[in-house]
Amino acid sequence: MKFSVEKDHLLKFINIVIRATQSKLTSGGIRSSIKLQLKNDSLRLSASDLDISIETSLDVNGVQDGTVVVPGKVIQDIVRSFKPGSITFNSDADSLFIVNDTVKFEIKVYNNDTFIPIQNIEGKSETLPSIELSKAIFQVGKAASNDEIRPVLTGILLSFNEKKLRLVATDSYRLAIKEIDINNNELNGISVLVPAKALNEVEKIMSAVPEVELINLTVDEGHVKFTIGDTQVITQLINETFPLYEKLIPEDISQKITINKENLEDAIKRMKLFVKDLKSSVLISESENGIKMSASSFDFGSGEEVIDAELTGGELQISFNPNYLLDGIETIEEEETEILISTPKKPVLIKALSSDQFKYILMPITVA
Repeated sequence: MKFSVEKDHLLKFINIVIRATQSKLTSGGIRSSIKLQLKNDSLRLSASDLDISIETSLDVNGVQDGTVVVPGKVIQDIVRSFKPGSITFNSDADSLFIVNDTVKFEIKVYNNDTFIPIQNIEGKSETLPSIELSKAIFQVGKAASNDEIRPVLTGILLSFNEKKLRLVATDSYRLAIKEIDINNNELNGISVLVPAKALNEVEKIMSAVPEVELINLTVDEGHVKFTIGDTQVITQLINETFPLYEKLIPEDISQKITINKENLEDAIKRMKLFVKDLKSSVLISESENGIKMSASSFDFGSGEEVIDAELTGGELQISFNPNYLLDGIETIEEEETEILISTPKKPVLIKALSSDQFKYILMPITVA
């Protein structure tokens, strides 16, 4: 195999596929390798760690077709270290030689048969708006769990219905729901549970290629594939039943706080300086001019802040984990936010004042 390519152009695509490797394994291994496959002037890069697979392609100046498998982190670090300009790649049966100006590297290559085959996905497909999907993943993904003991909570539910796509995630302490409009719905009535880790990588790739306005999603019995321009991301679905979350959405509202999102966000950041463990919380109570937020720590002291807000429903005393509360407030896109409360011991609903497309349901903390 032999080709040449501009350093920055190649590095952009290496940075995409490296997301599907266990990059800490710098010494190599099948889960940390990248396959380079040259045909004419097209270079295809592939990587897989069994959980997620990514393939992408770019134009190069091809000289001789061929395929090599190399350590992903090693080639990323080498290409990143070069000065801007053209890089030449040339391989034989044992090594890949990389030359940039006066610098030359030799990388030992793996047997091509050691590379993990990437699943071919064929099934029902849907075209989705890239910007809206990227925002939805960012908003909802924060509520997914990182605890592998309960795999069902590490996923994001994608539910298709009536020209809408609903994304749902929960870690049992909070629940996030986002709906986006889609033009068609070939997947109408279908729900799939996708690992949040994989969707987060999809979101990062979409952010890296903002020129791609539409992406394609394909689902089969056990996998989902996202096609983003020349890049494909494939991951296994989580084969578990997602919790019945609809009953957690508050309906009987007794109190409502309407508040400026930025003011509330800033106050939470200040008060959380005094919250040093999971058992501590920030307290929201009524104030003459709106609401008061307070927090205290036996070791560090206390703080309180009065924030302009409109409060309906009388006296208020409710506590939250400040990190979880901030996650919900930060992802709201409008200036005015609503916090809808049924009782101080039941989940509250946080959303934009003028839109129901994003809902963040958070369980209060019971304070003795």
